Amino acid sequence: TSGLYNLQYHALLRRDEKGRFHMHPLLRQLAGEKLGDPATSELAAQAADRHSSYFAGFLESFAADLQRGAGQEVLQTILRDQANLRAAWGHAAQVGQWGAIAGCLDGAHYFYQRMGLFGDEAALIDGAITAVRTAMEPGDLFLAALLSRLLTVRARDYMNSAQFAEGIETAEEACALADRLGDKNLEGQARLAWARIHSTQHKREAALGQFEKVVVLAKGAQNQFLEADGWIGVGGQLIWQEDVSKMQEALYHALDLCRTLRYQSGEMETLHYLGTLETRREAFAAAGGYHKQALTLSRLLGDVAAEAEELGSLGVVLNLQGDLPGSQIYQQEALATFRRLNMTESEAWMLGELGY
Repeated sequence: TSGLYNLQYHALLRRDEKGRFHMHPLLRQLAGEKLGDPATSELAAQAADRHSSYFAGFLESFAADLQRGAGQEVLQTILRDQANLRAAWGHAAQVGQWGAIAGCLDGAHYFYQRMGLFGDEAALIDGAITAVRTAMEPGDLFLAALLSRLLTVRARDYMNSAQFAEGIETAEEACALADRLGDKNLEGQARLAWARIHSTQHKREAALGQFEKVVVLAKGAQNQFLEADGWIGVGGQLIWQEDVSKMQEALYHALDLCRTLRYQSGEMETLHYLGTLETRREAFAAAGGYHKQALTLSRLLGDVAAEAEELGSLGVVLNLQGDLPGSQIYQQEALATFRRLNMTESEAWMLGELGY
């Protein structure tokens, strides 16, 4: 840090009002030329390695907070360095800094999902998957585990873009790898992605079966966040059956677990399903209350896809209550977000609700 301030003192760096340092374009060009000089190739490689390690650690430091539901401030902090993060990830994949990728993968995934940057995430993950497949040799347990994690994330991206067949195939491969490793946590994460794809396809029985397996695996792995996700999924699928008490038991258990863990993303999803249940029971005031709570959390967390989901759900509730103008305001806003995020399945849902 003292070196940076020394450069600032000599007017080689400029510091903005937010404390970030900026280099003059001519100095940046000169530095690029020096790093591109064959005579300094070793120095350039060391600089790229340090850059990659620094920003991988930077992203990893936010992973736990992002999982629980860190808010807009954290997301904006990361967003400002998105170009650095892409460069660091790309270099790590190119030179085989697998520990850096493994360390920052969760943080990267939570960030890209919350921001709705599904295509950006898919591009990074595809590059890493290709690099790991090329480098992995038989018996390399670390890379096998990393590949399973990467495939699980990629399966979720396929789901967001409604590429369900590719998503299922990818989740199955991730699950098979985790099973061979005997890693219950990795298998549970892969099955969670698998279950969510089935749920998005409205394949209720298939989704329920996978969510139930997630709960069992999560308990075996002693991963309470994963267990909460499993219970949320179980309750969400039981909504479409007649056993209301069993469904409520699953969702209330999930809600208690999420609040104990301060897992706001999970709490938001649970509230969404409780709102859906009340809508099916025609208890529209209660349904609106749950969806408004979920909407508040989605905005607090900066989760743009979840915010659109809740806006659409509130529009449905208002429509059922006879408030067509209010309903259309919420649904048009949701539709615009789904289109911007290229969430075709959700866009089709909203168009259907709007009567198109």
